[in-house]
Amino acid sequence: MKINPSQIAKAMEVYKAQKPSAIQSKRNDGQRKDELVLSGQAQAFQLALKALQKDEGVDLAKVERIKAQIEKGQYKVSSQDIADKIVDGILSKQRV
Repeated sequence: MKINPSQIAKAMEVYKAQKPSAIQSKRNDGQRKDELVLSGQAQAFQLALKALQKDEGVDLAKVERIKAQIEKGQYKVSSQDIADKIVDGILSKQRV
């Protein structure tokens, strides 16, 4: 492949013509401020996290007791209790 010097000159002209617009776009980017938008799920998570950090309505002693029972393999859950909670959840959704 043979490189023609006139092609190099044309390429340099195109490059130089594009360079000022790149500098301009960098200046415009510097003027914009970053923005953070959280999804609804992330906002709900933050709200729950704040509530947990305030320790509102969470019985930490009970949580630790159940955690220890689970680790020892002593935590038993009644299948009837699970079924009742599922039915209650379904019925409460139908009322809304």
